[in-house]
Amino acid sequence: MTAIDRLLRRPLNVLHREPGGTDDYGNPVPGPWVPTPVRGYLEQQATTEVVVGQDSFQADWLCVLPAGTAVAAWDRIECLDLGATFEVVGLPARPHRARNDTESHVEASCRQVTT
Repeated sequence: MTAIDRLLRRPLNVLHREPGGTDDYGNPVPGPWVPTPVRGYLEQQATTEVVVGQDSFQADWLCVLPAGTAVAAWDRIECLDLGATFEVVGLPARPHRARNDTESHVEASCRQVTT
């Protein structure tokens, strides 16, 4: 077991959008979110309080997932034990092991969208 594997203990759902249809005017309509359960690691990197009318906030998070996890920009990650949902910002990084050039893990930058 690698050091990365020992970190991946938190139950998460990676949420992908299924293709949707179109509305009566031909505009695209997003499909439903489809969850894929994985074990991962979440770490808060920074937080900023933004006040617009009511108090709100933005928090930046790092999510580490197992190698080969299908996750892309704008997917969502649901943390079951925190009761929070995060949105993937940008393309996730997929570091490789130098010895055999295999994918080590997946690192996704996220922002919290629900609490």
